[in-house]
Amino acid sequence: MPEMDGFEATLDWRRAEPQGSRLPIIAMTAGVLAENRARCFTAGMDDFIAKPIDIDALGRALAAWTVADRVRRPDHDAAADQHSKPDRVKPCAVDATRLEVLRHIGPDDGWGMPPAVIEAFLAELPQQHAAVKDAARRDDFGALARAAHTLRGSAANLGAVRVAEVCGLLEAGARSDPAAVDGGPQMRVLVADDDLGSRLVAQAAVESLGHECLAAADGLETWDLFTVWQPEVLVTDRTMPGLDGASLCERIRSVEKDSYTYIVLLTALGHPSDVLTGMRAGADDYVTKPLDPFELEATLLAASRVTRLHEELAIAREELIRQARTDPLTGLRNRLGLADALDQLHTISCRYGRSYCVAVFDVDHFKKFNDIYGHLAGDQALRTVSAALASKVRDSDGVYRYGGKSSWCSSRHKTSPARP
Repeated sequence: MPEMDGFEATLDWRRAEPQGSRLPIIAMTAGVLAENRARCFTAGMDDFIAKPIDIDALGRALAAWTVADRVRRPDHDAAADQHSKPDRVKPCAVDATRLEVLRHIGPDDGWGMPPAVIEAFLAELPQQHAAVKDAARRDDFGALARAAHTLRGSAANLGAVRVAEVCGLLEAGARSDPAAVDGGPQMRVLVADDDLGSRLVAQAAVESLGHECLAAADGLETWDLFTVWQPEVLVTDRTMPGLDGASLCERIRSVEKDSYTYIVLLTALGHPSDVLTGMRAGADDYVTKPLDPFELEATLLAASRVTRLHEELAIAREELIRQARTDPLTGLRNRLGLADALDQLHTISCRYGRSYCVAVFDVDHFKKFNDIYGHLAGDQALRTVSAALASKVRDSDGVYRYGGKSSWCSSRHKTSPARP
């Protein structure tokens, strides 16, 4: 509206409103998106109706928020009210089915869990409500989304469907703001789908979360991109030409060594066996079409944790392998590393007809040196000898500590001198 829009007017009204009093405010808006609805509730409005105005919808909204319908005056004539007001169906604020479920668990006293759940909800409500208001006041969309999500879960657990719906709209509106996006660490995500529309939606959803994304239209193209790009996550359709999703999973799992790709099946097939086929082939998770961006975001957050864990495991595995083949005293490769090197040298020699030689070094009078100067000095002597040997060989050669005071040196393309 000119001069002051409905949001500003509502905020000013709520600030000036007397304590303990609340005037119901209903928004009339042409914007039906979640963020428009969330903005209404954040400003302090109680309900909204979409334009063009539907008389029945207007009637239901007025019926839900009219004071006379909610608070009956002591001198009110109930019989007159029966004849003066038409029958109206008010929106239900509580899910009776949920209360019935809660009633059948917990104490066997006929009430079940509802009293305890209601008490817990009312105890936490002031703090949760304050968190929502504070985040909205500071325009902190990330905090608003988290606070609304928490309150939404508490309300849904109780069956307070109207409160849960409002909180859901707040959460959706807050998450729609770019400042609230938190897709976790950036990853390389490959999207594969033969349907152009689905592929575009999935790619846009992935990129909106801050990830790098490539897209492929069939299974063979996906495989080619995978081998070159090595993505951390693959979001693939279950059914595609060339290679279907299950076959693609099997092929990827068969070639993976040090890296791990988190595979998400994207499918419109509703039968559980189709999902299980993909999971048995190597998929980690699945989402159904039409794609829900929030579900995809949650899946990618889980994927980031799993891929990060695999990276840490790969680093730890490499370090364990290095330590297992390294002599801790001298830093040279040990007897196990020597065995690996000799196997490799011998295989190359046999295949290409190339020669190699091995030299064995022993430190003379080492025991006597240890007895006179002590083991610490002996250790330093071994380190000095090992460093001297390592400094005199080529990069393609290897120096190893065989054990005790013996060291070996292997050299490619060399022939030992003939004995006299």
